[in-house]
Amino acid sequence: MLPMLAGCEDDTGGDAASTGGQGGAGGEAAGGASGADTYAAGMTRAGVDARLSLTLLDAVPAPPQRELNDWRVRVEDPSGVAVSGCTLGVGLFMPVHGHSSTTEPVITPAEAAGEYRIDDMNFFMPGLWEITFDLTCGAVTDQVQFAFEIAR
Repeated sequence: MLPMLAGCEDDTGGDAASTGGQGGAGGEAAGGASGADTYAAGMTRAGVDARLSLTLLDAVPAPPQRELNDWRVRVEDPSGVAVSGCTLGVGLFMPVHGHSSTTEPVITPAEAAGEYRIDDMNFFMPGLWEITFDLTCGAVTDQVQFAFEIAR
């Protein structure tokens, strides 16, 4: 007898309930009822504690699409000043399917103050993806989340 493997359904609906999970708080984002944001270069999200914010400066490809994606982001304090020397953690999560990405993104500081490159984010299947940033800048911590609907 062969073992049965469980997996996600495709983008035709899949599971109806959100599981929350590792990706962050879930819930509705600024984009509308689906919870998806509308991509725009330069979009900014305040952290859940309003101690830091994150600007998505650009994405390749834009808007985010299936497979590997690279982003450039900037960490800012509440007054909008770039903050360098931070540690970033990035989690990619599909709340409807209840799973993370298959690979870890590569995070490196960029040349400009407060800027970081997030490379090799793998949105390997279509659907809603939550991208959660855990930010630590010295003694200041915060969490920022974006959510994008990845098309076929």
